[in-house]
Amino acid sequence: MTAFQLKLIALITMVIDHVGVFFFPQILLFRIIGRLAMPLFAWLIANGAHHTKDIYSYMRRLLVFAVISEVPFVLANRQRDPAFDTINILFSFTLGLGAIMLLNKTRHTFMRLAIILASVAAAYMLKTDYGPTAVLMVVISYVYYKDLPKMIMLHTLLIVSVYTLPILIQLSGNPHQAVDGVRLFQPLCLLSLLAIAFYNKKEGIKTGYYLYFFYPLHLLIIYLLKLL
Repeated sequence: MTAFQLKLIALITMVIDHVGVFFFPQILLFRIIGRLAMPLFAWLIANGAHHTKDIYSYMRRLLVFAVISEVPFVLANRQRDPAFDTINILFSFTLGLGAIMLLNKTRHTFMRLAIILASVAAAYMLKTDYGPTAVLMVVISYVYYKDLPKMIMLHTLLIVSVYTLPILIQLSGNPHQAVDGVRLFQPLCLLSLLAIAFYNKKEGIKTGYYLYFFYPLHLLIIYLLKLL
């Protein structure tokens, strides 16, 4: 499976997820399928970091499109929640890429840990989409890029810690309490690692900037459709 094919899966599952969020929130299947998108994009960011000739330009490009995407992201989300105050996931990925850049500058364990914690804290304080989870997925995918078993193990520990354990603790106090269905099914995002396991180390069709433009463009289309 080429990088292009993985991008295609990520884009399709993201669109399905967003169709569910904005148009069919009562149909959980859209959101379940959409769980695959974020880990794939996180891995693709890490893959790009491994192959880019200029990681600084890569990060600038990601940050520029994060800024461009913010207006349609907020407009679309405030159609369904006027109090919405999260910023888009490209900022999460930018923080993850920034952490990678800094990690590559030091081998000191304490400094590397401080870099990761600072990036996670920044995502939390800025209220980026998927927050610390997205940042850590980018970092884990990069650090263990050539060690798939460890990458899978750490992704699993992350998702179980962030999503599964809190739900189990919540239900232990009140078994009849309603549980957020999307959070309940979030561990299914780990199925995306099966696709990554079939990566053949080939780029496939080059997408250029099309992938970057697709994100704000599809959010703008969603916003316009919601206005109708």
